[in-house]
Amino acid sequence: MTPEKLRAIYGSASPHAAAKAFSHFDKHCRQFIEHATFLVLATSDGINLDVPPKGDPAGFVKIESDKTILIPDRPGNNRNDGLLNILAHPKVAIFFIILSVTETLVIPSS
Repeated sequence: MTPEKLRAIYGSASPHAAAKAFSHFDKHCRQFIEHATFLVLATSDGINLDVPPKGDPAGFVKIESDKTILIPDRPGNNRNDGLLNILAHPKVAIFFIILSVTETLVIPSS
């Protein structure tokens, strides 16, 4: 499969979808993060991916600045896979979900 064959099958992204990239948390992102009760944090050790779910009542993720969020750590199995991955490979992606909303928010590393 090539990018050209893939685009031939699916076509180009809609203008709305293509405009979803952002360099900071705008009003919409902030509202979504403030109301989200669930996220998945994707990290990598350079070979494998780790995508643990994280959830709490709305507001559990705090917005520190236009480019920084704080995700609380909860007691668990103490493997610390995600934290160890971030130390070695700091690129992450975060997938926010609000169960009653059909939209999602994805925040990739910059």
